[in-house]
Amino acid sequence: MRARSLLAFALLTQCKPPRAPPPSATARPDGGQRIAVTEAAPLGPSADRREVDVPLAWIYLLTDPAPTGRTPYAVVGARLPCGYEPLYLTSEKDGARVKVRFRARWSAATPVPAEIPDCGERPVKAWLVSEGILRLGDWEVVDVVPHGAGDPPAPTTRVQHVVPEDANLPPLAARWVRPCAGDADCRGGGVCAEVDGGRLCLPEVDPWLAHHRPCVDGATEADARHTRDGAARTWRACVAACENNACARGLTCSPQGHCLPSHGT
Repeated sequence: MRARSLLAFALLTQCKPPRAPPPSATARPDGGQRIAVTEAAPLGPSADRREVDVPLAWIYLLTDPAPTGRTPYAVVGARLPCGYEPLYLTSEKDGARVKVRFRARWSAATPVPAEIPDCGERPVKAWLVSEGILRLGDWEVVDVVPHGAGDPPAPTTRVQHVVPEDANLPPLAARWVRPCAGDADCRGGGVCAEVDGGRLCLPEVDPWLAHHRPCVDGATEADARHTRDGAARTWRACVAACENNACARGLTCSPQGHCLPSHGT
């Protein structure tokens, strides 16, 4: 696969650090555009309840492992409270942990009502969040927001492996397309989905297509299918695209033009 085919993806997920990195990394939840947050509010709702923290439903590592000194991204799933819109996602390093936080804001100019009207079961959506610049080692990626009654269970802690950037580092596409035989194999999060007869780990909601954005350069849309407890679910997902009918080592180009784990084709 030529370097340009995943150029945008590499810039997004594994950017080289600036000379003076900020103490925490911040990304807009609308698909990866970075914004500056001068000071994050204390945990918990603001006094007027116009801002609240949103508990995450799940965490998925976009690439694993990641090269040292770069900025990997995670995909997080959450269900926004009725009447609220995304404000920001932040990550902060604490020891060997990366603590992720999702903040939302009341979407109307009017005060927040004492009882927020029921707007039905809102779907879980997905957003990208930077994990910040990580050095060599294993980093636990966790949700810092407390989970209470009525919230989803706290998401499973994911471990971002950060390794030397040398000849042993797998190609970027191979760190993105991770093979599986079942959900238990997806230790970086997500589910074991079927695409073109192959099986790979994917987030349950695509962070680009869910926001009506095109797949990042080097990827293409695919039909994904996952079966749980006998019930099948299908969705559209961004999957690494073949380049001149070829893929990085360890991957095979499917008839539909997707790079899939070689054992699954």
